[in-house]
Amino acid sequence: MAVVVVIGVSGQVVCRRRESFILAIGSVLLALLIGASSMARAQAGGDVRAVLGKHGLLGIWSYNCGQRPTYTNRYSVYRPLDERRVQRDEMVSPTQRIGVGVVESAVDVGPHDVEITATRKSDKGVEYRDVLTLHFESNRRRTMEHSENGKKQIAAGRYLKTRENGTLGGKPVDWVYKCE
Repeated sequence: MAVVVVIGVSGQVVCRRRESFILAIGSVLLALLIGASSMARAQAGGDVRAVLGKHGLLGIWSYNCGQRPTYTNRYSVYRPLDERRVQRDEMVSPTQRIGVGVVESAVDVGPHDVEITATRKSDKGVEYRDVLTLHFESNRRRTMEHSENGKKQIAAGRYLKTRENGTLGGKPVDWVYKCE
């Protein structure tokens, strides 16, 4: 059996055998990994309300705020649920919602960009998980990246040619404007 003597910072003998040394190193590495993982989760989850509020992204958004919500002029409503969470509604009339969800995380990814992760449920009961990167300037924002249930739908501000995007494939994503 090999003997390894490890002396700690305080000058005390920490372990004397090779097996003890390997266990000690393994424990330290595991503690570091758990700590880093927890820190990453805390940063990623963050305080959604604070991140979206800081950039003025809470409220009602639409292509044309002067017109009522319709299927072609949806209103996206981001409203606080509590001190941390934000609800996202997709409205096609003042009283008809076609999707509702909760923004689970919001992270600054640039001075004018936020990545949000949200779950939503359509009016037909279908559940989705969205990851979006929103670019914002003053009172307008634009989706630059979007993955729906892991499938990329928008890249570099353009709709990809997918079945879900239909005739929008290849076209740029339009800006939406803050209505309030």
